[in-house]
Amino acid sequence: MMHKMPSTRRLIYAALIVVLLAFLPLLIQKGVANAYHFKTLFYLKLWEGNQQPSKAQFQQAKVAAVNAYSLDNSNPHYILSFAKVLEWGAYHQFYDIDVKKHSQLYMTAIKLRPLWPNAYADYGASLAFLNSDLDTAWPLLEKGLRYGPYTPEVLRQVLAVGFFFWPQLSVEQKKLVLETSLVAVESQWSMKLELQQLTRNYQRTSVVCSYMKYTAIEISEAGQQWVSESLCHHFYKRFG
Repeated sequence: MMHKMPSTRRLIYAALIVVLLAFLPLLIQKGVANAYHFKTLFYLKLWEGNQQPSKAQFQQAKVAAVNAYSLDNSNPHYILSFAKVLEWGAYHQFYDIDVKKHSQLYMTAIKLRPLWPNAYADYGASLAFLNSDLDTAWPLLEKGLRYGPYTPEVLRQVLAVGFFFWPQLSVEQKKLVLETSLVAVESQWSMKLELQQLTRNYQRTSVVCSYMKYTAIEISEAGQQWVSESLCHHFYKRFG
């Protein structure tokens, strides 16, 4: 009795199963790395929302970031998150950061994704705050704005560095920071609140509100309303 040859469809199915089985370990690894990454992001968002990190939180975030990076060290998102977690640890004296190795993380992320505005802005902020190296940091912040002029993370970092180092900035740099604050006014609600928080944290309300009042750049009606009723309400009430 002659056996029937397998149909073409069966051969295709068999080949697909073999391929899937071959890639299954890699898919599982990617999934696990992504889960660790989301845990890292959870803590970063928490801290960026002005909640003070505890040492226990930092350790958990660091473990998650290290695991994600170890499973996939070619993912720029994992690398950037890893670098930012280490920074938070350094800021709060939970971690003794190696500046050279830390900079290498940012440079690797940029190399892997050279048009990613967040990587430039975050690296610039890191150099400014950790190294007090404003001269090297500023071109990176400008590059972040070039690639992502409306990206919330870029706006936040430019404003934070600009407000903190305000007395050291040139006239052109101050102009860029104030123009960035105007972009934030016209952005989504969360970015507006970020601007408001940063102006208060770094005591730049008078500078920003004076700019908003006298700038020749047109502000939308909704933007003007938010500025007068929220961002600059007390300043305008006091100084007119």
